[in-house]
Amino acid sequence: MRALRWNPRWRSTGHAPGRRKAAAAVAGPDHGTNRPRLGAPRNPTSSCCTAQARTARAPRGSRRSSITKMKPSLMLEEALKILAYRGSLRAAITRRLVRSLPFIPYPLRLGIDAVARPHYGYCVFHSAKLAKQLGLRRMSVIEFGVAGGNGLVNLESHAIEAKKHLDVDVEVYGFDTGAGLPEPTDYRDQPYHWHRGHFKMDQAKLLTRLRFAKVVLGRISETLPSFVEKYNPAPIGAICVDVDYYSSTIEAFGLLDVGRERMLPRVYMYFDDIFGGEGEMHSSFTGERLAISEFNGVHEYQKISEAFHLRSDQDYHGFWRDRIYIYHDFHHSDYCRFTAFNPAGPTAMHLE
Repeated sequence: MRALRWNPRWRSTGHAPGRRKAAAAVAGPDHGTNRPRLGAPRNPTSSCCTAQARTARAPRGSRRSSITKMKPSLMLEEALKILAYRGSLRAAITRRLVRSLPFIPYPLRLGIDAVARPHYGYCVFHSAKLAKQLGLRRMSVIEFGVAGGNGLVNLESHAIEAKKHLDVDVEVYGFDTGAGLPEPTDYRDQPYHWHRGHFKMDQAKLLTRLRFAKVVLGRISETLPSFVEKYNPAPIGAICVDVDYYSSTIEAFGLLDVGRERMLPRVYMYFDDIFGGEGEMHSSFTGERLAISEFNGVHEYQKISEAFHLRSDQDYHGFWRDRIYIYHDFHHSDYCRFTAFNPAGPTAMHLE
């Protein structure tokens, strides 16, 4: 007798020759399949052939027709989101390609991180949207920790795009010692990773690169008290913190007090040094994280909170989404003012 060889097709039915009778005796005549027996009349109440199931199916071509009725801008946005979905090689190639195509609107490029420093772009563009919703035509963004100036130059480019698409003028200011990091104060400044002199600035070179941003040179604790009076900045909507130290971050937070009257009710904030590599080993008891915790502990109606709304967009935003925080001033005269987005969707508002 020839040996029986396994056929992979038996896997779908759960039976092999010679075992059907035994299986049927144990589990009944319908064991192993929901299909009717050969020659048996089709059951009209079967879930796969009811009239309800047949009518529930969309007519062929109806989905295609619904897509073709979409506005070209929405079709482009959906296509870009599909291509840039998650952190695949395809997504990286798509972003690099889209960045080189000037005809694709800036809001769509920003929406899939296809811009330089998308975290800066996010803070600038969305704070400009809030300013516009509050009826403002001007606002300011501030960077603490300029160093070589790449971030400040980048903020200028995003400010130009905000003006182009939202008609909101964006002023840009940068605070820096000009001489690199100062001497660490204590363990809270993480001196095992940072040290004095890191990130020195070439002032002459930087000034030739800037178009309209203003640099405030000196220790933050010395230049901040007179900043509002000296520069008369427009309402502040975004703050990017990249000063590394706990002590310097605490000094930067002084702006939320001395410039409180110049703040939007909600300010977008980016913290560069709350995540990092093993060498940094950031914790809740040192650096920028500790500064945020202490600020919230001593301010009853001013709080710096994580941007929880970005958690639902994790498929399109990279490392930076967890570094975005929102400053809330609950006593701000406009905090409770209705500023909901256009029901037609953010794309419609961006491109109108």
